[in-house]
This record gives sequence, structure tokens and C-alpha cells, in this order.
Amino acid sequence: MNKFHRYDFATKGYIAKLKEAAEGTTDVADLIPASASVQDALSEIRDLNQHDREYVEATAAYIKSLSDVVKGRPAASVDELENAWNVARRRVIVEAPVGGRSSYDQAA
Repeated sequence: MNKFHRYDFATKGYIAKLKEAAEGTTDVADLIPASASVQDALSEIRDLNQHDREYVEATAAYIKSLSDVVKGRPAASVDELENAWNVARRRVIVEAPVGGRSSYDQAA
């Protein structure tokens, strides 16, 4: 299991909530626990390599653009940021090397 799986799960949930809020199908107050979950999961991650940093940065940019849409602000290209997020996510989550983690990480 990759060190980012909890973060990935939290960000996908938060992104889904942001999209629902942008469409008006969920209350904006529902975003608070989802956002806190993302921050909590991110705080547990240590030792970021280049791909990890790119993934975190792409995730933050995509979430910010969706948040701007929810707030009614002009947003950067959501589609472009979503594509960049998907590429970075694939590199870290989907294509992550198996067995490259220490036994401590695997036990956790």
C-alpha cells in the first residue's frame, strides 16, 4: 500500500463534494469535514520525492480551482488542472513501484 492512499481517498472525496457544491446539489458546510480530512491525511505524509511533490501540488491547484468555482470566483482552467492532477495521481498512486517501501511503511 502506498503512503498516499489515505490522502488519495480523502482528496477524491473532497473533489466530489466540491463538484456537488458547484452544481448546487450539496451544502457548502459539507466541505468543511472533507477539507479537514485532506489536511489530516497530508500531515501524515513524510519524505516527499519529486513525483510526490508534483502530485500534492497538482491536487492543491485542482482543489483551488474547484473551490473558486464554488465561491463564484473566476477559476483557472478546471479541465486542464484536472488532467494535470490525473497524470500526477497516476504516477504516484497507480504506477507506484511495488515493494519500494520499507518494512515499517508496509506494516503500517
